[in-house]
Amino acid sequence: MTGNRPIGGTFEDVGETINQSVVTPVVDEIGKAIETGIQSVVGTPAQTAQQKQQKADEDQQKMAGWRWRLQKIKELKDAQKKDREEKAQKELQAKQQEEQSEKEETQIDQFEIVKKSREVNPEAKGKIEIKRGVGG
Repeated sequence: MTGNRPIGGTFEDVGETINQSVVTPVVDEIGKAIETGIQSVVGTPAQTAQQKQQKADEDQQKMAGWRWRLQKIKELKDAQKKDREEKAQKELQAKQQEEQSEKEETQIDQFEIVKKSREVNPEAKGKIEIKRGVGG
């Protein structure tokens, strides 16, 4: 007896050996049998060269059709994206223009206020001059 291992091995060693030598091959054979049974029930008969070529042509046409559809979808998405970007750009420009016009209106209003505050009422100006005169 070497170390802690008994002469006949451990239960783990026996289990692993049984798994490798018995269970795995049985599972493989059962899988093969199931596959063979399914193929015999569902399987298609052997195809001739002409049938294989026809099938390949059909598959190729289907693939071309799908590629065409995908291309059209991509083009549609690109066009929609472009339209959304143009719309957003127009909205941004309209907003900027509106802000600019509001800013200009505010500046005009402020200018008018300043202009009016600098102007002196002509009637008041006349009265002021009279009061400033000599003697009376």
